[in-house]
Amino acid sequence: MVELLEYFEPSISLQPEFCTQLINAGMEKLKQYAPIFEINVSSSSYCQSVQSWLEETLNTAGDGEATIEPADGRVRPVGEPVTG
Repeated sequence: MVELLEYFEPSISLQPEFCTQLINAGMEKLKQYAPIFEINVSSSSYCQSVQSWLEETLNTAGDGEATIEPADGRVRPVGEPVTG
């Protein structure tokens, strides 16, 4: 992931907020296509770890400010749970 981000650095932002959006979007695509690749997202420790990190990160943006924009395109207020 780091190598890809460095490669595409001239055309994409490497700010933490944007990188979190990329990880969130990637996780959503993984969930979407997991059945095709026979990946059980709910029992995968990797998927559970990423999802937990995303939920924590997307819900802790600051003091009452909106969080970063998740893959669904909706800006959530701090404290509003991320559902998926």
